[in-house]
Amino acid sequence: MPTELTDSEIRHLGMIQDVIKRLADNSFSVKRWTLVAVGALIALAVRDDTAALAFVGVGLAVAFWGLDSYYLRQERIFRRLYDKVRTEPSSVEPFAMWTPGLVSSQEGYKPVMFSITELLTYAPPAFGGLIVGIYLILY
Repeated sequence: MPTELTDSEIRHLGMIQDVIKRLADNSFSVKRWTLVAVGALIALAVRDDTAALAFVGVGLAVAFWGLDSYYLRQERIFRRLYDKVRTEPSSVEPFAMWTPGLVSSQEGYKPVMFSITELLTYAPPAFGGLIVGIYLILY
């Protein structure tokens, strides 16, 4: 049977939970900015018949994709730290936020960046901008 957590362990869990929430909020903001910025650039590209704007949108989508993947990777790692403090509080230094020993192959950048949710969020704006840019060059 698990032992009761001390007040300091509960505060430690609260600190970790706050970090996880900030990372999730940042991830959501990046997704929102991607749709707004890339959509606006594609619309301007079509309106002004300027393929370069569409390609800037593609670059922006890829940059935001990388940034969001970083936030999601960090969030997964901090969730591991949360679970470790929750299940094995004596194995973690009090109030430690150090995570290098908790990284597994599933928290690498590639698995996060090419997860289904990330692909469904960032591939359509990137490919949409690419298609619009190519269309504007050819026609």
